[in-house]
Amino acid sequence: MLAAHPAVSQAAVIARETPGGGRDDAATAGRQLVGYVVPVSGEVDPAAVRRYAGQRLPEFMVPVAVVVLDQLPLTLNGKLDRKALPTPDFAGGVRYRAPSTPVEGTLAAMFAEALGLDRVGIDDDFFALGGRSLSATLLVARIRSTLGVEVPIRTLFDFPTVAGLAPRLAVGGPVRAPLVPWERPERIPLSFAQTRLWFLHRFEGPSATYNIPLAVRLTGKLNTDAVAEAFADVIARHESLRTVLAEDGGSRTNGSCLPGRRRSRCR
Repeated sequence: MLAAHPAVSQAAVIARETPGGGRDDAATAGRQLVGYVVPVSGEVDPAAVRRYAGQRLPEFMVPVAVVVLDQLPLTLNGKLDRKALPTPDFAGGVRYRAPSTPVEGTLAAMFAEALGLDRVGIDDDFFALGGRSLSATLLVARIRSTLGVEVPIRTLFDFPTVAGLAPRLAVGGPVRAPLVPWERPERIPLSFAQTRLWFLHRFEGPSATYNIPLAVRLTGKLNTDAVAEAFADVIARHESLRTVLAEDGGSRTNGSCLPGRRRSRCR
């Protein structure tokens, strides 16, 4: 997709180690996609190439950085020499420019927190600094909770700098109402998915279509009490494992088992 950009003649994308992405390092640590491009003539803007890819590819397929080369390094056999590809400069070489408004200052602090950096200038590209999908999601969530503005994650991909994103906050949508608990009825109506499975069961009869068999081989002495306790904890934590479907006067309803850490009793 990078090679489809009108200013790019050749392109290659490889997975390589990248710097941390903030508080979600444990989830995103490891290899990330890095793009290498050769311009048709003159120069090509790496940020523009990333935006071009971001408009046509899912987020996880967009390189975290794009490096411009005079030519792609090749081996003696004429194949791409991956080891000769340079390490990208995630700092981007952009001169630091401090925030000039309170909104820019707040956004810059959020950028830095999401990226695990000490500071971020208003011209620094979030993804060029190592931002990833999870850290982008974290940033959007912080904007929602702190500034009360709903910013689609696509907007962050289109405007990955503080200077570019700040003006878009004025046109951001209102924050969605938070989820709050409702009074629980005695009998809960089935969801559409549950109704479908109930209908198939009534139409076809007992079936193993949706069963997922799994075999686990254990070695050594087995503590059966510990295994039973572990299963009981999982069942107590997930209500779907304690739910039965009951017919009441021809209608279908959910009948949840009573929660309990050690035992559960269905009503």
